[in-house]
Amino acid sequence: MDLRKLVEADLSGHKINDLGSFKNCIALEVLSLANNYLTQMRQLKGLFDAPRLRMLDLSGNRLAKKSSYRAEIIANLPSLVELDGVAITREERDAAFLKFPHLLPHGKLPTLPSSADVAGCRR
Repeated sequence: MDLRKLVEADLSGHKINDLGSFKNCIALEVLSLANNYLTQMRQLKGLFDAPRLRMLDLSGNRLAKKSSYRAEIIANLPSLVELDGVAITREERDAAFLKFPHLLPHGKLPTLPSSADVAGCRR
């Protein structure tokens, strides 16, 4: 399988407890890692290399219960438009970068895609 062409992947419930780099997944837009064994942000570090990731599901992982979870994921993945089935709002994105300013790409807030772009990610 050519990972450079992978657009969508469902790795839910596979007992995953660490991720390698996703830098070769240049087309990946939709990824579900729900119900795995992800407990700490450092386990997701390789995921932050996915340049086009727009929809991510990490629900059912212990990591998703942490208080700063959504903000930290949003700040680390500025291309995301939806996390755990919930759309990311401009206010939520702004708050995430206020909480984690060192993750702000190129010193300015990323532009949110239109709702049509979000709908185009769904299959």
